Amino acid sequence: MSSKSRSSAATSRKDPPHDKKMPATEPMSISFSSLPDDLLINCLARVSRLYYPALSCVTKNFRSIIASPEIYQTRSSLNRTEKCIYLYLSFCRDPETYWFTMRRRPSRNIANESTGYYMEMVPSPKYLHPAQSSTLVAVGSDVYKIGGGDHSTCKLSKRKCSYSFSVLDCRTHTWRQAPSMGIERDSSSTATFFDGKIYVAGSCDKRYAGYPDRVEAFDLEKQTWGFVTNPRVFDRYHKFKAARECHCVIDDVLFFWESGAFKWYDSKTRLCKEVSDVKGLPDLHDPKFCKMAMVDLGGKMGLLWNTKTSQECKIWCAEITFERRHGDEMWGKVEWFDSVLSTHVSCSSFYAVSASV
Repeated sequence: MSSKSRSSAATSRKDPPHDKKMPATEPMSISFSSLPDDLLINCLARVSRLYYPALSCVTKNFRSIIASPEIYQTRSSLNRTEKCIYLYLSFCRDPETYWFTMRRRPSRNIANESTGYYMEMVPSPKYLHPAQSSTLVAVGSDVYKIGGGDHSTCKLSKRKCSYSFSVLDCRTHTWRQAPSMGIERDSSSTATFFDGKIYVAGSCDKRYAGYPDRVEAFDLEKQTWGFVTNPRVFDRYHKFKAARECHCVIDDVLFFWESGAFKWYDSKTRLCKEVSDVKGLPDLHDPKFCKMAMVDLGGKMGLLWNTKTSQECKIWCAEITFERRHGDEMWGKVEWFDSVLSTHVSCSSFYAVSASV
């Protein structure tokens, strides 16, 4: 073919018109909520549980996933469990008590940062309402309520002790009954978890005075109670711990509040020492401060206290980190503190524990 023919053939081809626009390709948008459930569970399991109430409001599917046992199994396998504060309050002339858990308040500002914490009420069936004068101990994701008068007992006979033993599953906020104890107990008893068993000592009834220290042990694996015939099963450390009402153990160090000061127990020297300083903490010697409680927040301390005025009772919380210096000095620093709950002035007491969820 000649060059002229090739040129003629080339010019005879029909090129696409330049004035006609090609159809635009629509960008593909993928919604987070449209992901498969197994992938959603994996993603949501990595988010702090403090944000779960807000996430539950996003979609029905989110709410269903967050309420499922699968997400907590995933959190455990990913090592994403965290310590969450649970609080119960009792009020004068009210036989019931009320449970709350710590939540993080979503921010409404542009930076979308947290503006603080608050306490959200935990629902419970009427027949399993927590009772006054109970002792609490947390093991993993469960909180065990030990003794205390049930609703009808408190109302009719005003007794504050019982054989009752019930469990709050903090993953699903559901209650279940557990095997009853052999001795009636109230809040004067002490409880501690050690080596797979919950040990309970003390009671409110003098007829059990003949029992050696009246100690019972609940085997979590067998789900059975038994009396401890040799009270020496408690070493000096656990006896010392049980004797302090306001205490907690953080990274194997026992902290407690005594005689208006923070103290800690050195298990190596078996000596009690005062914490050198806790920077940023308000003056807890104020007479408005009525009660205190300490919980472990996974390496940090959650310190709770209440203040009262003629109009209301406020629950406050502080998050404190501790640092050991020079071997025998302990220093603390407050990360934040704020009021987390305002309630009726008739609030007579509160108790706090932390569960792993």
